Order: sequence, then C-alpha cells, then structure tokens
Amino acid sequence: MASDEEFTQTVWPALQDTHEFKTEEALTLETIWLLLIIQQKFPGIVNQKFCQKNFGRSQLVDESLCQAIARCKDNVTTPVTIIKQHPVFPVAIDSLRKAGLSDYFWQKHLCPTISAGRPSYQTMLTLSILEMLLDSSEDKVAAVDTFLTPNLVEFCRLQVSKVESTQELDAKIFGLLSKLTGFIEDNAEGQKTLLKALLCYPGNIAFDKVTGGNIVTQLQNSCGAEAIKFAGELYRQAALGHQPCKDNTASSPPPTTNERIFAAHQLAKLTGHTCMAKDIKWQADNMSFLLTLTQFNTKGEKVSPMMLSPKPFSNRESRLNLANTFYKALDYKVRNIEDHCQVLMMVTNHADQLLDRFSPLNEDFKLEAWKKMIKEVKAIDKGSDSATAKEEKIFQFMFLHMGLQLFSEPTMACDMLDELKVCHDKAKSKKEKQQRRNKLNDPNGTEPQWVEVVVDILLFLLSREKHIYRQLANSVFAVLCPHMTDQALIAIMDVVNPPKDDLEAEDGESDDNDASWEDIESDDDSKMSVDGENGNTSDSEEEPEDEEEDDENVADIKSKVKFALGEHAAEASDQVK
Repeated sequence: MASDEEFTQTVWPALQDTHEFKTEEALTLETIWLLLIIQQKFPGIVNQKFCQKNFGRSQLVDESLCQAIARCKDNVTTPVTIIKQHPVFPVAIDSLRKAGLSDYFWQKHLCPTISAGRPSYQTMLTLSILEMLLDSSEDKVAAVDTFLTPNLVEFCRLQVSKVESTQELDAKIFGLLSKLTGFIEDNAEGQKTLLKALLCYPGNIAFDKVTGGNIVTQLQNSCGAEAIKFAGELYRQAALGHQPCKDNTASSPPPTTNERIFAAHQLAKLTGHTCMAKDIKWQADNMSFLLTLTQFNTKGEKVSPMMLSPKPFSNRESRLNLANTFYKALDYKVRNIEDHCQVLMMVTNHADQLLDRFSPLNEDFKLEAWKKMIKEVKAIDKGSDSATAKEEKIFQFMFLHMGLQLFSEPTMACDMLDELKVCHDKAKSKKEKQQRRNKLNDPNGTEPQWVEVVVDILLFLLSREKHIYRQLANSVFAVLCPHMTDQALIAIMDVVNPPKDDLEAEDGESDDNDASWEDIESDDDSKMSVDGENGNTSDSEEEPEDEEEDDENVADIKSKVKFALGEHAAEASDQVK
C-alpha cells in the first residue's frame, strides 16, 4: 500500500485526472466507494482541510453524501440481484453508522421514495439497503422505532394486499418484518412499539388478514404479559368501533365492520395466551368485555370494563356475526379448573349485574334458569369441604359453563342444567358411607352413580360437534378419571366402538339418505362461502390449529383412565379390541 506521501503526491492527482469528485452531481456509486475506501486507508490525510479543498465541505461523510448515494441508487439499471452486491453499500452503510447518519439517510432519502405504485425494481433495491441498515444497527430495539416509519408500514400493507404484487417482493417485505420481530423478542417496550406500528393506522387492526401473512400472530406468540395487555387494549378499542391510537393522526378512519369482528376474535384468542394463564383478573375482564359487547344491548352506554362507548353496527347480521367471539374466549385448554372457576365466577357475577340493567340480545334467554344456576354455584362455594373439593369444582365448572350457554343456546343449556342439578344432588347424597356401600352392593340398581351421569352429559356435549364442548369435556374428563366406574367406562366404550348391529343399521340408513346428505353438504358449503365473504372466523377454520392439542388431551386422558382402572386396565383394553 502507498504511503501517505505517495498518496498525496502521486495517487490522488492521478485519480483527479480520471474521476470527478468536486460536485455531488458528478459522483457515481463507484466514485463514492473509492472515496470511502480512501478515507479508511488514509484517515490522517482525508481530514477537514483535505475535504474542504477537494469537495467544498468540511467532511466527506455528511448529509450531501447521503443525497448522492440515494440519487445514484435511483439511476442504476443493473439487476437487483447484482447491484445489491455492489461493494459501495456495505462500506457506505458502515460509514454512515459511524457518523450517526443512518437514521437521516433512511428517513430523509430512502423511505419517502417507497410507494406501492413505484417500480418493483427500485423498491426491491431500497428494501435490500434497508435490510443492510437493520443488520448494521447497534441498538436493535431502537431500530424498530427508527426504521419502521408510518410510510413503510403503509407501503407494506398496501403492497402485499395487491393482486399484482410479485412473490419476490412479498417475500422481501415479510422477511423484513420478521427480522424486526426478532429484534424485540425479549423486550416489552419494543414489542409494544411494533404492535402499535402494525395495528394502528396507517397499519391495520387486521394486519395479518389484509396482508395474508402471520407477522402479528408470530409477534403475539412471543410476547410477554405487558405486550399482550397492550395488544388487548388495541383490539378492545377496535372492537368498539374506534381507531386504536387515534390521537396520533387526525385522518385515521374508523375500523370497518369486518375489522371490528376480526379484532374481537383476536382479543378472544389472547385470553388463552400462555403468559396470561395466572392473570385471573385480566382473563375475567377480557371475557366480561366480550360478553358485554356481544350478548347485551347496552344502548350505546359505556359499561365497565369498556373504556369507550361502543359504536352501533350497520345491521343486525353484523352484530350476530360478532356474538360468537365471547364463546371463542371460553374455548381454550383449561390447565387448572380451580383457577378457571374463579374466572368464570367473576364473568358470571358481571353478567348478573348487567341483567339488572340491560336485556340480552337473545330474546329466548331463560332468566329463571340463570337465577337457579347462580344459586346452585353459590351453594357449591359455601358447602364444599376439603374431602369433596375436587368433585365439587367439577360441578361448579360445568354449571358456570352451561349457565353462560344460556345466552346462545338457551333450550339446550336449560336441559343440561337440569341434568347437572339432578346429578349434583345424587353426588351429594353419596357422602354418607352407608349409602355409598349400598350402591356398591347393588350393581343392578336403577339409579346410576353421579360419575356415570356426568359422563353421559359430556358424551352428549361431544356429539354437538363444537370445539368449545370438546375443550369442556377434555378438561372435565382429566379430573374425572380417578372417580371412574365400570358403567361409565362401558358408556365411553359403546361410543368409541359401537356394537356391529348398530353400525349395520346406520349403514342402511345412510344408503337411503345419500341424496339428502349431499344436499346438506352443499348447503353447508354455501354457508361457509357466505361466512368467508363476511369475514367470519368459523369453527371449521379453527380446527387445524387445535388438532394437535386435541390429540395430546386424548392421550393424557387415556393414560389417566388406565391408571384409574388399575389391574382391570388390560381387561378393558381387550373389551375395546
């Protein structure tokens, strides 16, 4: 390498003869790279005096160099896959970082040029430079706030939702957003910043839905309790018909009906988030919010836990589409029945207070059945002792769940509550040892034990083909296994492996009714397509993500049943085969 003296006397004059360095307009990517390399190799020569003499400014790396790089970038026509490998970009980005100009370069010269209507070639090159800027940033959390500008968020939302958008460009956008998500994986403030950028205007509360990606879902899966609560508040505002973070921009439009429904579904999903499992109050507030919004006519009043007054829906159909979100919040794997009973009790108390002021949207709601359920639940709370606490919690859990079903399926819920009441009374009557001994000595008695009645109820609920009932049954069966009787197990086996005569009879009926089943299936398909147009989240859409969880529950229950059977486990297995 040349010495400082050789560079000053020989190399630099020769370069001046072949290259134009004096004006910013004359610079190219090659000459910019050359100047930056010279500064790195000869830092003692390329000083303030040298820069003033040769470039007309006090330093080489300044705002005018940022402008020159941006101009050169826009003028190149080389394919992106080649030009993004130009050596000038890593050197320039490193020099800008050291000079503290990375933020300025992005916000003033690159980000304003991004738009959904700009040629994809220029956009791809700009996003590639952004990726380099992100990789070079020292404070990854601060980079999220610095580089994820409102203009970039709006571009991402509009671009990937375009039909004519290229797969390569979409992949680049999702890749950048995933990189930002990784930057703030363990930082609550960074997570809140990213959530706010994506879910608030110019983002969209239904960002994943409109973009067809899962960036927000991935982010929420990795979030801690603080960020989840923040996201929940954004979804609440949107579900009520208000634009989240509206104070940041006066021009933000209110969420559409489909966006409100989507926000309510997302809020329901957050209720079962793993990091919120121990926050009983927050879970209860979430469910109470959804119950108030979806099951009551509050006449536009702001009712706790609502922080804002709900805006009216455009039509009754939209309101009905929203109603299922409350039950979606109930539909998650229960890890601790005692804790969940507390949550349901708080929600039930809230509903009981609402019934004193407002009317349920379901005109068939059975108030008398509701009052009986409340009375029974409170009696269980007062009357249970340590010896019967487990089985009493099972009944309380089922009473509360069935009581809340009165808002959606009042007739079915009333029947189930009556069955539960009878079943619970029988269970209580068995506390005396003599009565229990009499039952055991009379296997041919007409009165089934309480476990058998509960099993029959759970099997009936499973036949309803709703995921919420499957979750309820899984949770109760897990606790019920130690109390299993032979008759209860036989009832389960009859469902799993029905007698051959029953199967042949069913086959005969199905042959006679093939045409009618085809009609029903076509009707179901048409209903599903209509639901899809309305932006609904149906039970069928949720099935894939829950299949693995259901398999785990079934395996767990099988092992507990075998444990309960003890030495009779092998015999029962032979019967099943």
